Amino acid sequence: KPQFGLAESIKKVASVPGTWLNAIILAGLMGGIMSFSGLWGVPYLVQVYGFTKTQASNYVLLLNLGILLGSPVVGILADKLGSKKRLIVIGSGALTLFWVYVLIIARAMPPVWVLAPLYFIAGSLGIVFTLCFTQVKESNHPALSGTATGFINVAGFLATALLNLIIGWRLDARWDGAMTEGVRFYGQAGFQRAMLVLIIAAATAFVTSLFLPESKITK
Repeated sequence: KPQFGLAESIKKVASVPGTWLNAIILAGLMGGIMSFSGLWGVPYLVQVYGFTKTQASNYVLLLNLGILLGSPVVGILADKLGSKKRLIVIGSGALTLFWVYVLIIARAMPPVWVLAPLYFIAGSLGIVFTLCFTQVKESNHPALSGTATGFINVAGFLATALLNLIIGWRLDARWDGAMTEGVRFYGQAGFQRAMLVLIIAAATAFVTSLFLPESKITK
């Protein structure tokens, strides 16, 4: 079993096209979901819908619940389809449509009654990014599996941080000075403009997924 130093391992992993394809997909899907569920989802729901923080947190929790319950389902579906790539394409495409509906069609304010199922389904679809970890291991030397998965995992967290920053910057850039209870009020239009970047992130993941090499699952 070949042994590689850290620098050599990173160099070898970074030289594989499949590493970057999976890193981009993971960044686009995981970054968008984590940015919304971890930072901007609650203030968005509070300011746009007038929910309490508890109510808003419960809706965001449904997205996280979709992620939790969707994980094993994704594995089962990948086995049935016999192709991880196909499921990544479907999931990333559907998540892109989710953001398009929420931010463009519904103008960042879908009817309240659709929020619960919408967020749950979005979480269930977005979790297809976990398949990227298996994909990237198959693209690299077996001795570099850990380095490869760690490499793309970093991309996911960097994307989350970057999207958080971009959304915050875009909110501040169009802020009109309004305040509510000592907090900057951005409103529906502000959040709609700021979160459009989530569509770009998901769409980038979708387009990139089309270039993934087919990885058949042995049954």
